[in-house]
Amino acid sequence: MSSPNDILSLYEAVADISQQMLDAARRKDWKDFNQLELLCKGYVQQIPVHNDKTPLTAEGLQRKVACLKKIFSNDKEIMDLLQPWMARLSDLLDGNEE
Repeated sequence: MSSPNDILSLYEAVADISQQMLDAARRKDWKDFNQLELLCKGYVQQIPVHNDKTPLTAEGLQRKVACLKKIFSNDKEIMDLLQPWMARLSDLLDGNEE
């Protein structure tokens, strides 16, 4: 059985990595971004293993919610940064080069 600290450590690690991914996207450092994305995926895959029925304290739940908010905020900003590139790629694939 996992402790509540194990699952919180995973969420905090994912939040930290998502911030690093955002920083890499801002720098347009796609090599670093891709490496961080793989690292993040590894942590995310561990969450179901450690996310058992052990209840979190009120403070633990607040920490988890704060991590999730940070992760979602970082993800949105990453998507906003990638959107112009994705649109350009779509145009190129559709043969609509400018």
